[in-house]
Amino acid sequence: SCGEDVHSVGARLESLTLIIPCHFPRPPQDWIRPYYQRVADRVHEVILVDDASPYSLKDLDHPRIRHLSNSKTMGPAFCRNRGAEAATTDQLGFLDADVYLPPELLDRVDRQFGAGYDAFVGQIDLDRPRSGSLVADHYNLRMRHNYRTTDVVDALYSSCAFIRRSVFEEVGGFDEGYLVPSVEDAELGLRLSQHGWAIRVSHDIVFAHRNDLGLGSLLRSDFVRSRDRVELLAKKRARATLGKTGRFLSSPGNQLLSLAAVAATPVLVALGAMWNAPAMLPLGPVAFYGLSAPYFVEIAREGRPLLFLTSLVLLPVEMTAVLCGVSIGVARMIVRRVTGRSRGGAD
Repeated sequence: SCGEDVHSVGARLESLTLIIPCHFPRPPQDWIRPYYQRVADRVHEVILVDDASPYSLKDLDHPRIRHLSNSKTMGPAFCRNRGAEAATTDQLGFLDADVYLPPELLDRVDRQFGAGYDAFVGQIDLDRPRSGSLVADHYNLRMRHNYRTTDVVDALYSSCAFIRRSVFEEVGGFDEGYLVPSVEDAELGLRLSQHGWAIRVSHDIVFAHRNDLGLGSLLRSDFVRSRDRVELLAKKRARATLGKTGRFLSSPGNQLLSLAAVAATPVLVALGAMWNAPAMLPLGPVAFYGLSAPYFVEIAREGRPLLFLTSLVLLPVEMTAVLCGVSIGVARMIVRRVTGRSRGGAD
């Protein structure tokens, strides 16, 4: 279980550095400090990069924990790169500050590197301690669904990601132009793919994302990532990745069709009212939920009716936020093309 003491599991992994960007607008959750100390006992070093947090972990004293700090907020991409530059090992691990790794994870990471994996990500496990938020559980379940449907992904999902330092340096690390969490994982994945590196999903490496995500934060994240994804996918070299990064459903085609269903719903409702054709009114929702059926079947298997109802409501709301982000992204891209401006990162 996640409560197992890491002191009792395996030997110390002297070849692994864990890098954790930290930005705490509120006091860190109670489990974080003791957990980081226990994890530090298992690896060569843990590098905490404080991104000008109102609340920091600088008081966390451990011989294998190193503290770096930014004088102003620079974003998680910058923090990960800074941690990688400071690392003294050949293997790098990137974790979100609210990720809880089960004790056996580190041993499995070592085995994956030993098996020849150069870049890989873990998988969310809802059986681990939950966040206590239905919105966060919905988000985690959606991500787990995406991870389970493939063995190779196009993004180095840095919630729980591992990569050889030589590979990371070869492609240039994360794009620091993304000042807030966005598609920097997918952008790095794109460059890894161009250099011939595959990003594998290690299904036996599971972790708990113990965030306290609220509805506003979820929709803001959906909007920003979708907006910036348009620019990423619009690049000539990125066309082959269309629809694969940040997937909501089980296939790129499903995502695009689901967006179309959400966009068509108000049109169908208006036409149904104008033409006195009530049969047209439910066509959009029926199409959307039909395309989403595999996802909702997985939720039903969880045996949590309240989470099922939450996802039933939230998923189309999320897709609406995605649609808005895509629309703004397309408009912004057109303006840049017309004015001749371009940029490599994100706002």
